[in-house]
Amino acid sequence: MRRSPYRNLYERIVANTHEPQNAQDCWLWARRLGNGGYGRINIHVPMVGGNVTLMVHIALWVWFNTSPRSIDEFYLFYLEFVNSGLELDHACVMPPCCNLDHLEPLTPSENNIRKYQRRRLAGA
Repeated sequence: MRRSPYRNLYERIVANTHEPQNAQDCWLWARRLGNGGYGRINIHVPMVGGNVTLMVHIALWVWFNTSPRSIDEFYLFYLEFVNSGLELDHACVMPPCCNLDHLEPLTPSENNIRKYQRRRLAGA
């Protein structure tokens, strides 16, 4: 098995984003994009016995906000967030962005209200 050049998932994600001009800019995922332009990443999860595909912005948010001790624990936290009914709103309106300062957990209805308000402002 090949050893990863990264110490942890956080380091791997940040290393695979386009380097921003400053801390306020988007951290745009430079690898595979999925539906809607959201970043995708494959990770090996021992308890699953194989690879799983995750959404990068959620993975980074969960990693940073839970400080997991292992990939298995991280994956359980990831699933807990995904099943919580919350969504991560991109304040920057850039799906491939994974800058933690641009992400906020919201209910689906709150997220939809913000999307509607942004569209209204853009059309004004």
